[in-house]
Amino acid sequence: KDGLVHAILLNRLEHLTRRRELLEARTPPDNLRAIVEAHQLPLIELAEDETCFYLPFLEQLLHYDSSVNPLTALPDTHQKSHQSYVDRVGALMDYVPQPLRDNRIHQVSAICVHACADRHRARLFNMPVPSYAVHVSSLVDGFVALLAATPSEETLAALKGASAKRPPLRALR
Repeated sequence: KDGLVHAILLNRLEHLTRRRELLEARTPPDNLRAIVEAHQLPLIELAEDETCFYLPFLEQLLHYDSSVNPLTALPDTHQKSHQSYVDRVGALMDYVPQPLRDNRIHQVSAICVHACADRHRARLFNMPVPSYAVHVSSLVDGFVALLAATPSEETLAALKGASAKRPPLRALR
């Protein structure tokens, strides 16, 4: 079973990695939005193909067993491509402390898989979805906002483990 899962991942990942490399070659090194879009767009595009079930498969695989990450067993080419993306994005958000930076980059990738798997399901069941242009732009806007947000004092305090310095919560009005 593990061999089959690995083969499915590798089969689709070849195309995703090639597409990402082509898109990333055109991105300016200081444009966070362009870098994120170039990396995530090949995955986003898969939601538009009703005959491709890679996104729901990947989503389920990521939920299956969080202690085992099959993506770490992939060939160096794919791991290097991902690390290059992490390094490029990380360099543009160096004001975010390292553990939080890595977590945000990981969250963006996870959100992308889930949002696109949801879109794929909605399209299969003829549910209303935003246009492709709105879907892509809105997702990328959200990704960039999550990555680029300056950490709050609460977050910085939590990173330092200084919960005593946390300001009191304000009631919703």
